[in-house]
Amino acid sequence: MATVVMSLAADRLGRKLFLILLSLMTALGGIALALAPGLPVLLIVAFIGMLNGTGTDRSAAFALDQAIVPGLVAGVWRTWSLAWYNVFLDGGGSLGALAAALPILIQHRLSVSVLSSYRFVFFGYSGICLTVATLYLLLSPAVEVAKPSLVVPARAEIAPETKRIIAKLTALFSLDAFGGGFLTDALVAYWFFRRFGIPEHDLGLVFFAVHILNAGSHLEQLGLHAESGL
Repeated sequence: MATVVMSLAADRLGRKLFLILLSLMTALGGIALALAPGLPVLLIVAFIGMLNGTGTDRSAAFALDQAIVPGLVAGVWRTWSLAWYNVFLDGGGSLGALAAALPILIQHRLSVSVLSSYRFVFFGYSGICLTVATLYLLLSPAVEVAKPSLVVPARAEIAPETKRIIAKLTALFSLDAFGGGFLTDALVAYWFFRRFGIPEHDLGLVFFAVHILNAGSHLEQLGLHAESGL
């Protein structure tokens, strides 16, 4: 729903504004996890904060980033820029996977309960989101859509063949998102824990390696892209 609202209004009201609001909403979700209110309230705040168990960002901010990045570089550098964007995204995900060991470290270092150690982590998560919102304040006006001229342009027509291709791609991405939603990092981690008894800190290392390999795949695609001369 946030992605739909963003798609309809972000270009008119300001992309920077939406990125800041999305970061603040995500921070609110982390605070809710830390405070652990009653289940109905938690579900509402989790919905507003767009909390997910995928292990990476798949919120409206992710979609808006992908709309902004190509517009900041020349056409020949768009593929490279998006590839590096995904490298940093997966790199951040790998560091997040390592953070799976933080609750255990906090529990032993500070001699607190498991619940309290997780609260520290969730508050830290919210702090990172607030830091991101602050960094978004520094974005250049170049991220915004250029103001339309006073001359009303002719309406662009999309060729029927192009519409069919877009429809097929949309259907493919919808199936991918629908299927991927059933197999999140959180669910896979829980399965490893239940099936093999792997502790959290070891699972963090597993997912760290997975995200690093995924980031490397983007660099490999860059190499193939360069060799093909595209």
